[in-house]
Amino acid sequence: MATMRHATIQETKENLHTKGLIKPQGTTHTATQRPALTGLSINTQATAPALKDISKKCDITAKAKDVKEVQLVQKQSKLDHKPLQPRKEEGKQQPQLRLQSRSQVPAPSQEKSDITKIEDPDKSTIQDPLQVTEYLKDIFAHLRDLETKYAIREDFLDHHRTTPNMRSVLVNWLVEIHADFEQKPETLYLCVSIVDRYLQTNTLVGRSSLQLVGTAALLIASKYEEMYLPSLSDFEYICDGAFTSKQIIQMEIDILKRLEFNLGYPPAIQFLKRYSKVIRAKAEHYTMSKYFLELALLEHTLSSVKPSLLAAAACCLAKGVIDEIMELPKIWTPAMVHYTTYQYQDFRRPMIQLAGIVAKVDTSSFTQVKKKYSAAAYLKISNNENLNGPLIRKLASTKK
Repeated sequence: MATMRHATIQETKENLHTKGLIKPQGTTHTATQRPALTGLSINTQATAPALKDISKKCDITAKAKDVKEVQLVQKQSKLDHKPLQPRKEEGKQQPQLRLQSRSQVPAPSQEKSDITKIEDPDKSTIQDPLQVTEYLKDIFAHLRDLETKYAIREDFLDHHRTTPNMRSVLVNWLVEIHADFEQKPETLYLCVSIVDRYLQTNTLVGRSSLQLVGTAALLIASKYEEMYLPSLSDFEYICDGAFTSKQIIQMEIDILKRLEFNLGYPPAIQFLKRYSKVIRAKAEHYTMSKYFLELALLEHTLSSVKPSLLAAAACCLAKGVIDEIMELPKIWTPAMVHYTTYQYQDFRRPMIQLAGIVAKVDTSSFTQVKKKYSAAAYLKISNNENLNGPLIRKLASTKK
């Protein structure tokens, strides 16, 4: 019986295939059958002519049997395409899917929105390997650590043999020598930071040895920053024979020992270069910012300000002076906050101090920085009439 049933089923399948009622799986539908797919059912009208032709060749019994098989296939097809419905459990309320319109979807926070609007200042140089764009974040994070690690105290000249005025005289002289040697700006900043850090560790440095400290500090900074540095005899010459080569070398050794050979104090100009790129500063903006930073070297009260913070103050002030913007907070955009990590209020105080120095520069006895930046190579920026404008006067008269 099982053998006969298997044979009957096999014969039925063969008859169905030969008669075209059921196509094998994987067969591609023709263009005339495509509309039937949208309703997930078989188009009986399209298959009617085929049934009519078959009836001419088969008897009534076979025809009825075939039609019954077709109906079973149609029913099974509908069951296969019927979407599954989740079973409802008694006593539980089924969750309903609610579609929200675009206007109903909650908007992201303003903070995230502002960050996405910030344009990447390194987009144009990302393919330049010399710009090391992929390492900038780590580099400046390291510089921030260094400026905190080697910070100078606010009271580093308290109870010291060296007075603030003596220090200003030394720095004014170093600016002149640095310009004569035609050295990099970073060399000057490093030299002054070495002097301040050494004075912080040695309160016995007085008038007789202060110039020797400055000379040795410039020698160390030149070795650190410059490719070609002046000879030892050149350093003897700038001291007008006051110190011998042996004394200069001995002071160099003493400085390095007291600083434990840690010379990596980041200069403010290194941060300024980064900030100027973010703010899209022009040559005038950048040069005036450098002018402000070198004026700050003369003031011992600004030695304790972090270089990154002082660079932000100089950058913002220069932008306001050149573009004649009285409302300085408008200059400090979300992009500047993002890349500097400073809010406007963070550097407002040192910026007011910078404005005070600029306002008094014409009456100051320390003239080397102003003289240096009056040259054409520096766009004669120290002669800019806006330096005597309302913004500088307003800030200089503001209480800190």
